[in-house]
Amino acid sequence: LSSRPLKWEINVDMGDTEFSRSPATRQEFKGVEKTVHSTIARAEAISAENEYEKVTEMEFRDASESMNSHVVFVSLFIMVVEAGLVGWQISHLRGFFRREKLI
Repeated sequence: LSSRPLKWEINVDMGDTEFSRSPATRQEFKGVEKTVHSTIARAEAISAENEYEKVTEMEFRDASESMNSHVVFVSLFIMVVEAGLVGWQISHLRGFFRREKLI
């Protein structure tokens, strides 16, 4: 990138315009002021709604992650119980077949 300073030119043309002949009165700016205030109020309402949605989404994400960790714990517990049950069944059947002299 070049380190040369940028050169800016501004030309202002001052002259007799319609506005300078009959400047706006305070009353005429009331409508503009109301529009600006309503626009600011809407922007603040949108900002507040976005903040609420952000907080709600974070709470939902935290609840979802907590539920997922509980589901993983329960799933692992069920797998361990099933593995123990399978081991017990194999042991029990092996003893049964030996008693019946099938093995």
